Amino acid sequence: MSKREPVVILLGNFNADLISALNKEGIKVRFFGDIDNYQDLDGDILLIDKALEAKAFTVLKLKTMVPIAFVENQYFVNYDPSREHGFAFLYKNNDSYSQFAAVVRAVESFKFPYDWKNILSEVKNVVDRVEFNEFSED
Repeated sequence: MSKREPVVILLGNFNADLISALNKEGIKVRFFGDIDNYQDLDGDILLIDKALEAKAFTVLKLKTMVPIAFVENQYFVNYDPSREHGFAFLYKNNDSYSQFAAVVRAVESFKFPYDWKNILSEVKNVVDRVEFNEFSED
C-alpha cells in the first residue's frame, strides 16, 4: 500500500528556482495566479505569495488546506511540532530558499496523520472565526 503524497498549491507568482527545486524533490505542485478559479484549488498545502495573503483566507474558507505564508503576516501562526501549536508554516525571507524550506517542513508534517489532522482542524477553527470582508480587497 503506497501512501498518498501531498499536493502543494502555489497561489501567486513564484521564482522558477523554487519550482525547479520542488520538482527535483518530487513534490507535486499546481499553479494558480489568483483565486478566480477557486473551485479548482484542490490540494493539501497552500503556498501563498506575499502579495496575495489577504485573499488567502477567502481561499481557506472555501478549501481547507494548510497555509504557508510570509512570517511578517500577523494572521498566521507558525506550527510548532513540539508544542503541537499553530496552523501554518512560515517562510522567514521572501525568497525561494525560505519558501522551499517551509514547503519541505509542511510536506514532512503531512507524513504524520495525527499531527496533520490537528493542523487542519486548527486551520478550520481559525478560518471559521475570520469574517470574509475583513480581508477583502477594496
